[in-house]
Amino acid sequence: MPWYSNPAAREFNTDEEVEGVSAFHHTFPRYAPTPLTSSQALADELQVKRVYIKDESARFGLPSFKILGASWAVFQTLSTNLSGTRPRTLAELKQRLAEGPSVRLVAATDGNHGRAVAHMANLLGLEAAIFVPRGVSAAAVAGIESEYATVTRVDATYDQTVQRAIHAAAEPGSMMIQDTAWPGYHEVPELIVEGYSTLYAEIDAQLGTANPPAVVVTPVGVGSLIQASIAHYRTR
Repeated sequence: MPWYSNPAAREFNTDEEVEGVSAFHHTFPRYAPTPLTSSQALADELQVKRVYIKDESARFGLPSFKILGASWAVFQTLSTNLSGTRPRTLAELKQRLAEGPSVRLVAATDGNHGRAVAHMANLLGLEAAIFVPRGVSAAAVAGIESEYATVTRVDATYDQTVQRAIHAAAEPGSMMIQDTAWPGYHEVPELIVEGYSTLYAEIDAQLGTANPPAVVVTPVGVGSLIQASIAHYRTR
């Protein structure tokens, strides 16, 4: 496995403090901080003092942290497109959307992001069109379909499936909610990154200010979560 290191990154800093995201997520009926579990066995194996694992297997009843980013991006994007007073809650947004033209949310996914977008569409009474590439499990597809989304299997790679979703999102009344960026499309991915800040705010509260982590290990897919991790810890 390749290992890439950039020691100069220790000197990098950012002022990207995000406000309002955690408060927004607190308004969800099923909101609760996910567990931060200590694993002494893993700490002993790695020969360090403590190891904590942030368990995102049941966030808002979904099996992934992805709903944090998707919910914030959907709420902010749809609210921005409304005229008049900006809604403050999902209930207000749903009511406003019911009074206007229909909206369909579109995304490409390997599983969890698409389910999160579909979940938001379901909460808001909207349609969702989710495109999945080859190799996505039947269980993942079933999870997306459980949110009443239309799932289209594409016999192609993930990147090619994103292109298929982009084409679908160009149809009238459709809106792309994607967690990967490309030239000309960055605002929604940036909102998704902001949405993940709730996860790190929870970790801060769970560890306490006197016990910050020395090393943060983050899985990397399309890059949104690691960007949120960097943005959060580079403000400290």
